[in-house]
Amino acid sequence: MALIPTNLLPLLGINPSGDLGPYTIYRTKRTGVVWFPRSPPEMPSSYLQRHQRNNWKYSARVWAAETPTVRANWITAGRLARLSITGYNLFTYYQTTKDRAAIETIERRTGISLL
Repeated sequence: MALIPTNLLPLLGINPSGDLGPYTIYRTKRTGVVWFPRSPPEMPSSYLQRHQRNNWKYSARVWAAETPTVRANWITAGRLARLSITGYNLFTYYQTTKDRAAIETIERRTGISLL
């Protein structure tokens, strides 16, 4: 049951996704916008879940604080290495795993200094 008819959402410039009040909303190619009653979690987040979410938040803050040149290097390196992830995702991967060997391999393949 939608609060706003789904055919009006594009006209309003709304692309709903996630939790909105008592509903969870997402979009599919087959059926369009899907609304269903929100299902709260049965248990609170575990320590490891909170830790990983905090890692992602930290990574996003560090990315936002980087200079445009540094961000462009990560984006270009991801493209030149023909990775199927974005430069931001590559940066997040490094920030959350500290896999220096993988990044050094990408640096050698692309000739772009990332670390």
